[in-house]
Amino acid sequence: MEEKKQNNFEGTLGDVIRLLVDRPDRVRVVPVAGDGITFYDIQVDHRDVGTVIGPKGKHISAIRTIFMAASAVQRQRISITVNSRTD
Repeated sequence: MEEKKQNNFEGTLGDVIRLLVDRPDRVRVVPVAGDGITFYDIQVDHRDVGTVIGPKGKHISAIRTIFMAASAVQRQRISITVNSRTD
């Protein structure tokens, strides 16, 4: 059941990010399970990093707020980071 929740967050987070960027085919969400926390590394084309972060960090802040609230309801801890893809 825990893996299904993780995949649900991964898929939904990817869908949200794809709606924001100009190059949705370059979006990748990489989950890494840690000790009691799951880290989600959002990887986007280097030209889309600013779009995901938004002005003064407002986009990524809103995304984190929504996903942190959803994870709290399911008694999970998550962390979300944004990086440019290197491939």
